Amino acid sequence: MGSNHLPDDGPMPVTSRIGKTLRRRREELKLSQEEAARAAGISPMGLHFIETQQRYPTLDTVERLSKALNKPLAVVVV
Repeated sequence: MGSNHLPDDGPMPVTSRIGKTLRRRREELKLSQEEAARAAGISPMGLHFIETQQRYPTLDTVERLSKALNKPLAVVVV
């Protein structure tokens, strides 16, 4: 009946933008995934999954990553 898949057309889902925004910011700061993950208190593999849209982070995780990357939470999620 229901599907967990989003349609391929239309605006990019917020969850996809979050991963791309975090990766772009991490690269701007010239941080490895390990360095950024450690600063946010998550695993490097967890950050990899978020950046590649394989996992969707909780709001708490996004908040910790935004602080670690010195990027306002509102900018990350919009």
